[in-house]
Amino acid sequence: MKPLLFGTIYLFLYCLFAFATVGGGHGTTLFLAPLMPFGFGFVLFLLVLYLFDKLDSRFSKTVYPALMLIHYLSTLFWLFYLWEIDEGYKYLLKTWNTEFGVILLASGWYLLGQIIIWANFYKSFGRSEENSASL
Repeated sequence: MKPLLFGTIYLFLYCLFAFATVGGGHGTTLFLAPLMPFGFGFVLFLLVLYLFDKLDSRFSKTVYPALMLIHYLSTLFWLFYLWEIDEGYKYLLKTWNTEFGVILLASGWYLLGQIIIWANFYKSFGRSEENSASL
């Protein structure tokens, strides 16, 4: 699958699942953390997506993990921040008790995307070795 198509589908569905956990303001906002702050998560994701298709270069293999580290640190920061706004586990438990499927979908979809992204990254090392061996 083309990276742009994969990324668009992945991001659209994650946003859908993340906003579903908010439950019209009566649920948890924790799943919005990877998208924060103010769309920075979208921009960061677009950069990662751009590099996703160009992992044969040394530059991309260096910048890719750095961007992912920024993503993870930003997500952790916003998780702690949103945890405080949500009064800890109060809204998470409320959402879990009423719509646990949405939490499972959002969590599972995010983790699946991370597995695919990192698998592609590790697979790119094999492609580089094959390309240099054929020269």
